[in-house]
Amino acid sequence: MKLFDEGVCEICGKSGFHPECEDRAIRAALEAKEIDLNFTKQYAISRTLGTVNHQDYIEAKAALDFHLGWVSTPEQDEVIASKDWFFFPVGWIGVIGHIVEKQTKHVFPLGSGLYNPDSNAPVKWDAIHAYLEGKLEPTSGNKKCQ
Repeated sequence: MKLFDEGVCEICGKSGFHPECEDRAIRAALEAKEIDLNFTKQYAISRTLGTVNHQDYIEAKAALDFHLGWVSTPEQDEVIASKDWFFFPVGWIGVIGHIVEKQTKHVFPLGSGLYNPDSNAPVKWDAIHAYLEGKLEPTSGNKKCQ
């Protein structure tokens, strides 16, 4: 998807192609990827994306689906499985994903408004850190999935 018409730099919005803009975009993408990898190693049980305990995953996904009222189809290789919670990249405009706690099955929608403009981390980590810092409440009326 192009942000600007042909012949307009997608980084700065000025006419022409600018190698310095391309370099800046490449550096930012590489930095974000490295931050994502480091946070994943820090928080994920397996130190990588994906699920570990299939039964825990099934129960957490069932709680998410119950909360949503529809069957979600997250890419399992994009899920983050920590010791205490799962991050499901199931969202829409305004929601970048959900945290489901393993013990309580409480669901925490992660809003795109949790984005930190001073962070170079992918926005999901801004939202996950807001959860970890206790800044979010589970969705009101949330019930444990039976």
